[in-house]
This record gives sequence, C-alpha cells and structure tokens, in this order.
Amino acid sequence: MITDKKTMIVETPADWVAIHARSTPDQVAIVDGESRISYAELDKFVTQISNNLQVANVNVGDAVATLLPNSWEMVAVLLATFRCGAVALPMNSHYRESEIEHIIRSSRPKALFASVTHIPIVEKIVGNVGGDNLVRVGVPKADAPWLSFDDYLREPEQIRPLQDTDGSVPILWLYSSGSTGGAKKISRSRRQLFAESVAFNATVATRADDIFLCSVPLSHAYGMCVGLFAAMYAGATLVLHKQFDRRQFLATVETERVTIVPASPFMMQILAETKMAHEPDLSSIRLCLTGGAPLARQTFDAFQDRYQLSIRQAFGSTETGLVTINLAKDTDATWSSVGAPLQGYDVAAFDAEGRLQPPGREGAIGIKSPSMFDGYDNEELNQTAIKGGRFFPGDRGKVDAEGRVYITGRDTLFINIAGNKVDPAELELLIGAHPKVTECVVLGITQRGTEEIVKAVVVAKEACEPSEIVEFCRGKIADYKLPRIIEFRDEIPRNPLGKVLRKYLQ
Repeated sequence: MITDKKTMIVETPADWVAIHARSTPDQVAIVDGESRISYAELDKFVTQISNNLQVANVNVGDAVATLLPNSWEMVAVLLATFRCGAVALPMNSHYRESEIEHIIRSSRPKALFASVTHIPIVEKIVGNVGGDNLVRVGVPKADAPWLSFDDYLREPEQIRPLQDTDGSVPILWLYSSGSTGGAKKISRSRRQLFAESVAFNATVATRADDIFLCSVPLSHAYGMCVGLFAAMYAGATLVLHKQFDRRQFLATVETERVTIVPASPFMMQILAETKMAHEPDLSSIRLCLTGGAPLARQTFDAFQDRYQLSIRQAFGSTETGLVTINLAKDTDATWSSVGAPLQGYDVAAFDAEGRLQPPGREGAIGIKSPSMFDGYDNEELNQTAIKGGRFFPGDRGKVDAEGRVYITGRDTLFINIAGNKVDPAELELLIGAHPKVTECVVLGITQRGTEEIVKAVVVAKEACEPSEIVEFCRGKIADYKLPRIIEFRDEIPRNPLGKVLRKYLQ
C-alpha cells in the first residue's frame, strides 16, 4: 500500500481512497442521492467487496464487469476490482442487448454486477454464450442463482492475500463507443491510468475542497478520468447523477456548490435553453469541460450569455484518455480550441507521408503520451492507428504557434465519390442552413460492393420533401457532393455524451 503520493509509485484509484481514508476519514467521497459516503466508509466497502471477489477466485487478469448506472455501488465495485488486482470492465447501462452480448462473449468476465433491470438480459446472454460459471451479483438485490450486493458487503470467512500486480498489467478494459462500427476492446494498465490522473490533476490543479458533478457515464473514459479518478486522486467529493436531467443538474450545482463539471456540448446546449422559475446560480463552478463531441459556437455563446461562464473544450480518446484541455485566458478568441496538451503529453499534426506539419497547417492528429494504451488485439488495426510511437485516432486538426490544438474533422468520415473526397461536415453545415432543417448528419453509404454515395439524415422542423434539400444544395457545391439519399427522422441517435452514432444511420 502506498502512503505518500510524492514517492511516485504506481498507484491505483483504490490506493488513493485508502490514503484519504487515513488522512481525512470524514471527508465526503461520494454523494449519490440521499447517500453521503465518507472516504473511511468507501474504503471499508471497497475492502469488503475486494475480499469477496478473491474468495470467489477472481485472479489477476480476470475481468469483473459492471452493468450499472452512475452510483456509489458502481464506484465501490470498480475500486474493489483494482484493489484485488483484477481487470475492471464497466459497460454502459444504455447498451443494447447485442452490444452487451458482444462484450461478454469477447471478454469472458469472471464476475458481473448488474442492476435488477438488466438481470433478464444478462440471463439470456449467459444462455447464449455459455457463461454458467459467471458470478452474478444483483444491485441492490436479486434472487438465486444471483447473489445480492449486500452479500459482497460482508466479511468473508476466508480472505486470500491481496494480489500485487506489476504496473504494466492491465487493470481496465473499455470498449470504444463504436459510433462508426463494432466496439473494440481497449486495455489500459495501472501505470497508464496513474499517468493520466497525475497529468490531469497537475494541469487543472484540483484540490480536496473541489466538488465534482458527474452526469456523464463513469463507464466512459471521459467520465472515469475527469470524474471518478480526478476526484479520488485529489481527495475531493464526487456527486453522481444516474443520468443527465437539466433541472436536477442545475439544482445540484447550487445546493452542493459544485466546482468542476465534466459535460458534453449537448448537455451545455440543453442547459442554456432551460427555463427556470429563478435564475440558477452557477458561480461556484471554476471549470466547465466538454468532451466527446465538437462544440458549436452557438452553444458556447448561448451558455456564456446565460450563465457568464465559459465552456472549456477537452480532447482525448478511449485509447489515450484525456490529452488536452483548453485553459486559455482569452476564451472568446480560443473557444474552438481543445487546448494545449496535459503536462508531459505531446500532440502534433502530420501530413499523408508522416511529416510533422508546421504551426497552423492541418494534418492527421498524432498523440504521444504516458497514458496511451499498448495497442489493440487486432494487429491490422495497430498498423493503421499506431505509427512511430504515436496513436492516430482518425482526427484531423492543427496546432497553433502557442501549442493549442484545434480539431477540424475526421479522416475516417470522408466519403469517396469516384476518387473525389467529400467532407460530411461541409454538407451538414449547408443542409443545416435550410430554413426547414433542425439538424442533419451526412455519411457515406456503400453500394454495389465498393461504390460510395452521399446520404443525408435530416431532422426537419416541418414537412419537407427530399427534393427541397437537393435543390437548396444545388449550385452551392459540386454536383458529385449532392446527397443521393435523404432520410427524415424524428431524432439523431446519440450516445450519452451526445456523440452521433452513425452506425445506426446506415
């Protein structure tokens, strides 16, 4: 066990909780509804769950899955998994059955903690994949053959020794959101998670008196780093919401005097438009971050005008964790930047031949950081995504003379029309300007094997014909860019961070 963070020994978030349980035992660690759990209480729960996992023969390298919303129980299970040297596998509670089955089938967890609403789905999946030996725990309670969560808060009769692991051993498996295809398993080690937490907290200067409000999923790399890990590292308080509710969010900021908010642009736009009986007081917030999706100028302005608070963009990926934060003093001039890299991180733009681009010139974004994963299980993917020790997430962007990073688009989203590249963002802006259009997403659809055509998925304000969209675009762009398929929908599918799920628009 680590007793002093200055030693720079590779710790896990469970170690930080133990440190704070000794130094500030009564400090509130988690606020979840009516529950207020101190660091001493959280550390006790973590130890009890960890001991019971070990009695259940959960070993180093075994996965412990969670299918839970943001909750103190989810936090305790994740930390307990780290403490016993196993691999945490948090699944988004909004995943569909096919997505859950894919993850369970490919990861083969030794134990799974699930909310009661997910028990029927898990039982069906276990029947499909042959997981009868899977230890299943229902939260808060369940009937046999499931155990109840309370069973894991009891001291077991036998306790095996805690298993120390090397800093390079995986302790976290996350699956990419799969917004454009199938989800990929991403493995992160103790050393990588530690490096990310040290860099984030040093860059942001988090404090024990900070209050974090997390409505974004802890099962996502963004919520886990900027919410759970950041708060536990600092010995601060983490307030959890199971899902984003605009009025609950605003009320919580006031009552808890929240100081740090990890959010998404979609959430910020909703908050800017929310009508309240009295104007909410958000003056306690010192850092309001957005990530997971691009920030529109309209959202930045609307939120700033409403609350006199600037949104700060952050950038990262499941493979690297958070890598940049915009902490610039002139927020209006740099609103579109995702900021400078965290301390000890390097982000640069490269041309098609792999040459470093000069300041201000666009290229493929390449990331080098101590928190970056070691690679996918698929070597073909590694050859595409990892070059020269850098991870290339598929984003295009530029770095200015001051080292600020700007994300301008996605390489992988470009549509190939007979050798001509079509940028979906260009068409989305154009179609979005149509007076009858609320929102638009443009993507490429493959026909006859390899031929791509342009498809526009449109959310309309009122009755609208496909021909109106085409004629609105005609003459403003090259003919090969005109959408050949136009589909109207009531809404665009998104993940909990507001990221468009293009795979459901094919």
